[in-house]
Amino acid sequence: MRMTPQDHHDIAEAVTEAETRTSAELVCVITQESADYREVPLAWAAVAALMAPAAAFSLGLSPHLLTHLVNGWVAAHSSGFDAAIRVSLGAYAMAQSAVFLAVWMLVSWPEVRRFMTPAGLRNRRVHEAALRQFVARGISNTQEKNGVLIFVSLLDRRVEVLADAGIHAAVPTGTWDKAVAAIRHAMRANKPATGLVEAVHICADALAPAFPAGDHNPNQLPNRPVEI
Repeated sequence: MRMTPQDHHDIAEAVTEAETRTSAELVCVITQESADYREVPLAWAAVAALMAPAAAFSLGLSPHLLTHLVNGWVAAHSSGFDAAIRVSLGAYAMAQSAVFLAVWMLVSWPEVRRFMTPAGLRNRRVHEAALRQFVARGISNTQEKNGVLIFVSLLDRRVEVLADAGIHAAVPTGTWDKAVAAIRHAMRANKPATGLVEAVHICADALAPAFPAGDHNPNQLPNRPVEI
């Protein structure tokens, strides 16, 4: 999913309109993916290398079959050792190496890696990325501590809404859940910008009663979405 210039314009317009009704500052940050998850291919490869050869040999795979595939390298170098032990250990090591490399290469493909990444890891990485953006974009530095971040990780298909300390007690329960649900629903239709616009309006509707715009309503943070 890619954001177009029109998507950026629509989201900026929604934020601008929202901030005419509330003194709260709304910031939208969009990323394709919150982490590279390099540990995922390594973890799956390690698990497969530990389990697959053991399962294969326990089911009757002969170590000699693997040594023949590499022209009997192990058998040819078995002098001074018990041949059976040498062949078995060599074959097992080769099987583990082959499985590790094959699984690592397979899971390193982005589409496969995304499918194989545990949901809990995704949730944690997206939350951590949202917290970093909350600080990096200055949302924690607004005058009334009423900044709100809407963070969308497109390929992770995750959404985080983070609000500063001055907001939580004043906002109706479930407001952020509604905003998140709106974006997730739109993402399923491959229209994340539409969901972000709706989420901005949901947040503004909830924020306006507690944080009305008032006569002095400086725009402290950019209205255009940030795409990283």
